[in-house]
Amino acid sequence: MRVTRVLTLATIGTLALLAGCEGCVAREALPVRKVLVDVDPPAAAAGVDRELVRGVVNEVLGRARGFRMVEAERGEAALVRVRVEAYRSEEPNATEARARGTATLTVEVTDVPGESGAGYRGHSVANASGRVEPRALIEQALRDALAQVQMTRTAADLDSAQLVSWIGDPQASAEQRHRAVRILGSRRERSATEALARALLDREDIELSQLALVAITNIGDPGALDAVIEFSERQPGPVRKQCIEAVRAMGTPRGQAWLFVLASGHPDDDVQALAAAALAALEKRGPSGPAVADNATSSAASPKDTAAP
Repeated sequence: MRVTRVLTLATIGTLALLAGCEGCVAREALPVRKVLVDVDPPAAAAGVDRELVRGVVNEVLGRARGFRMVEAERGEAALVRVRVEAYRSEEPNATEARARGTATLTVEVTDVPGESGAGYRGHSVANASGRVEPRALIEQALRDALAQVQMTRTAADLDSAQLVSWIGDPQASAEQRHRAVRILGSRRERSATEALARALLDREDIELSQLALVAITNIGDPGALDAVIEFSERQPGPVRKQCIEAVRAMGTPRGQAWLFVLASGHPDDDVQALAAAALAALEKRGPSGPAVADNATSSAASPKDTAAP
C-alpha cells in the first residue's frame, strides 16, 4: 500500500521548512483543552466511524509536535475541531488498475491563549493508491492539517502584506513564495485571494499552484472562483476533487451551478459523486452564503460535535 498526499502540506516537508523559516519564532507547544470531532454525512455514509476518528485524533495529538492536551478552562487553552468532510474508496475498474482511497479533513483551532484571539485552519486531502483502511488516510490527512497549523503559529511575526507581496515577486525565491502561500492559507487571509488566484494559474510552478489551491480552499473567498474553475479544466481526477472542495468552501450560486454540471455527467464517477455530495451540502446550508473567513476565525460547537476524551 502506498499513501500519497495530493495538494496537502506534507508533515515532514512542512516541519523542515519550519526549521529554516526566516522570521519564524519558536513557540511553546500549544495547550489544548478540548477536541471536537465530527464526521460529515458523505464520509459517514462511506463507512467512516466517529469513534474511529476520535481514536486517531487522540493518538496523533498525543504525539504531535507542537501540541499538548491539558485540563484547563476556556481562555487558558485552545479548542481544536476535527471534521472529516469526505471519504471514498474505489475498487479497480476499467480506468483504474488499482484500488484507490481519498479522505478530506479540516482542522480548526480557536480560543488560542495569549495570541490575541488568533485562530488557525488546516485543510488536507490525502490519497492512497492500493487498498487502505480509512484510519490510515485519516491519520495522514490529520498530520498534514496539524502541520499547517503549527507552521502558521511559528510564523506569527511575519506580516501578511509582506507575505502577499512575496507571491508575485519575481525576486523572491520559490521557497519564499511557497512558504507565503502556506501561511496565508492557514491564516485564512482574505487579502491574499487575488494573489493566490494568480498563483493558482501559474503553469511554470506546479507546486505553487497546488499550494495555492489548498490556501484558497482554506480561505473560501468567492473572488477566486473563476480561477478555480479555469484551473480545474485541465486537471486529473484527484486535483479536480480538490477544486470541488474549494468551490464548496465558497458556496456561491455560480459555484453550485458548476457543481451541478459535474454531478450530472462528469465521466469520472468519483468526481461526479464528490460534486453531488458538495452540492447537497451547500443546498442544506441554505442561502446563508459562503463561509468566508477573516484572518482569525472562531466557531461554536454544534450539537453534532463530540468531545474527544
